[in-house]
Amino acid sequence: MSLAQSSSFWPLVSNKSLMSLINAYYQQYSWLMDFNIWLNLPSEKIKSSQMWHRDHVQDWNMNYTPDLMPLLKVFFFIEDVNSCNGEFWFLQGSHCGGEYEELDPAKVVVEENLASRVADSVMLNHVPAEKWFRFAGKSGTVVIFDASGFHKGGYVEEGRRLIFKSEYGARSWIGPSYLKVKTSSKLLKGIKDPHLLWSFRYPV
Repeated sequence: MSLAQSSSFWPLVSNKSLMSLINAYYQQYSWLMDFNIWLNLPSEKIKSSQMWHRDHVQDWNMNYTPDLMPLLKVFFFIEDVNSCNGEFWFLQGSHCGGEYEELDPAKVVVEENLASRVADSVMLNHVPAEKWFRFAGKSGTVVIFDASGFHKGGYVEEGRRLIFKSEYGARSWIGPSYLKVKTSSKLLKGIKDPHLLWSFRYPV
C-alpha cells in the first residue's frame, strides 16, 4: 500500500504521540508494516480471526517466524463497536514476555488460510474468563495491543464493524523481505521527527 501526506490515512499513522508510545514499548524505533480498513458484516458462524489466535510476523510467502515476538496493532473505531457488531477480545498475559507466553492450547485449522485458531471452550480449560479483556467503544476509540498475545474479534451478529488498522514491528526483528508500506523520497525528506522517520525507512 502506498502512503502520501495527502492521504486521508496520514494523520492516523503519523501521530507523534502514537509513534512515541509504540517506540517506548519496543524500546527502539519501530517500523510501519501495514495499514488498511476492515469492514466486518454479519455471518452465520464464528470463523477465522473471530476465534482465539496469535499474530506472528510473516513474509510475502506467508511464512511465519518460528519465535514469538511483539507485533503491535492499532485499531481505530470509525464507527461504534459493541457486543453485537464485532467487539475485540485480548487474553491478558499471553503476549511475548507475559504470564501465558508459552500457552499452546489445542487448535482447529481454518481452511480459508490454514491458520490455527482456538475455540472459547478450549481456552477456558487453560485461562479463566476473568483474564479475557473485552474492548468496545464509541467512534474514535483507539485500541493498541501486542498481537503476539491471543486475541479475537470481528464477529458481527447485527449491523457492521468498520475500523482502521495499522501494525508495527521492531526494527531489530524485521528483515528486508517483510511487507513494506511504500512511501516517496519526497515524503521522507519532509519528515524531521526520528520517531516517525524511522517507521518509514526500510531495513537493509
